Amino acid sequence: MTRSTVNLTITSEGQLPVSHAAGSEFKRPTPPLSEIISVLEKGYPAKEGVTDRADRVQLPVILPYMEEYSRPYFFGWPVTHAWLALFEKCASPYAASVAPGCIGSAVPLLKELSEAARTGADFDLAEETAVHRDAPVQPEDDDEEWPPAEFRFCMVSIRNTAFACDQIFARPTRAQYAWLNAIMPLEPQWFKSFASREQYLELLS
Repeated sequence: MTRSTVNLTITSEGQLPVSHAAGSEFKRPTPPLSEIISVLEKGYPAKEGVTDRADRVQLPVILPYMEEYSRPYFFGWPVTHAWLALFEKCASPYAASVAPGCIGSAVPLLKELSEAARTGADFDLAEETAVHRDAPVQPEDDDEEWPPAEFRFCMVSIRNTAFACDQIFARPTRAQYAWLNAIMPLEPQWFKSFASREQYLELLS
């Protein structure tokens, strides 16, 4: 599978580079089932155990404009609904808490296999709707001015500027982060939310 060319080299300080891709970056085919199974067969954090919790990755910093902007920013992996469905099919046999064939279980499966949101874990995963960099959205957008459908996409976030805990504690281990990058179809980047900050928090309440 051809992945995005974003450089994921971790610097000596553990800091990852930041990139903002345009919508055209995500027009890629869904990876074959065999590729996802191959990654799962090599192991996953829930099977191998997360032993070196002191060796954590420092995700890209949240820049001031992201905190001030009217829409939350998410850091994570762009995905498609086709990929989520394929991952459900592949990963269900490896999970204990998600029944095989359970619809809409892709993110719970990712969380279980990566050991996100477990006791001692310093990160969580969430499915979000984001917009591409060149989406025509402005800070004053209201309920009648949703971004056009062609600019929206689904993603799995690991960091979110809407919550203080995500700003401070989103720190997976290197093994967890490496596994997530191996299983995901594209590279992680910062993207802005489909909804405004106020709308986003209302949707969660």
